[in-house]
Amino acid sequence: MKKLAKLVTAASLLLSVNVFSANQNIFENVPVKQAQSIIEQFLGRPEFELLDVRTDAEFAQAHIKGARKIDFYSDSFKSKIDALDKDKTYVVYCRSGNRSSKTLALMKQLGFKKVYNVQGGIIDWYQQKLPLEIAQ
Repeated sequence: MKKLAKLVTAASLLLSVNVFSANQNIFENVPVKQAQSIIEQFLGRPEFELLDVRTDAEFAQAHIKGARKIDFYSDSFKSKIDALDKDKTYVVYCRSGNRSSKTLALMKQLGFKKVYNVQGGIIDWYQQKLPLEIAQ
């Protein structure tokens, strides 16, 4: 009987941890393979958005399929980010991970819920030979 009580207590604890995690805000730097997995899982769903924070010229050279571009260096960058749906899940990337990590910090400050930054940016994405849309 004691074993059953311990098992029920452990299961209840696990369940409460999972419920808490589901409601917890997430701001993480993730390696490209993990980012790719998140993108593949959520791309096309209304609760997800892939953000490219590079310049127009960088985006035009190559980008990850399905990405929405918001130029980090634009005067209206902060207001464009602030206007996004804060309840969505976002994956953010740039060239090397620098601008996107700053974007992650900004999004956290602005009250977003779930934001993943692609470590190493599109450089690492390309080096891992992951799919890109390349200008012809």
